[in-house]
Amino acid sequence: MPLATILVVDDLAEVLDVTAAILEDAGYATLCCRSSQQALTMLRHGHAIDLLLTDIRMPGEIDGFELAREARALRPLLPIAYLTGFFRSGPENTGVVGPILRKPYRAPDLIWAIAELLATFEDAALVQEVALQMVRHDPFALRFATEAMEMAHEREDQLSAQAWQDIAGAITALLPQPPP
Repeated sequence: MPLATILVVDDLAEVLDVTAAILEDAGYATLCCRSSQQALTMLRHGHAIDLLLTDIRMPGEIDGFELAREARALRPLLPIAYLTGFFRSGPENTGVVGPILRKPYRAPDLIWAIAELLATFEDAALVQEVALQMVRHDPFALRFATEAMEMAHEREDQLSAQAWQDIAGAITALLPQPPP
């Protein structure tokens, strides 16, 4: 079973093939598209996609930044990373929501960046799931998480304290907010 499924988008067939081969050799499944429109079609039709890896400069009306914006509108939690050989600095409000890897890249750098991005999103999804389960099963979930965070601080267990702080933040976001 693959580690994750990555939608790879690049208008250059050679780059697309090499990128897909590197990711597949690292244990990922890939779906390859040579245009933003093709990628959006895959996203709209419910393909199981864990990460979008897109070139920034592509022909047509939809560049990598716009593809990312439209992908996020369809799938708000989708991790996104960019590839480019030309990008120097972003114009205002590009909506960059992930790392930018410069071409040519080294295979280990690509694999590391993808693994780090996926791990970050997996951690966030786990925090959300724990918070949701706590809210469903305990009317005092926020108080419990806050107390657990304080106890971890007292034990000088900073990792646990941070985890409980993240969970408390997610619980707060799930709870109905009183009107202003």
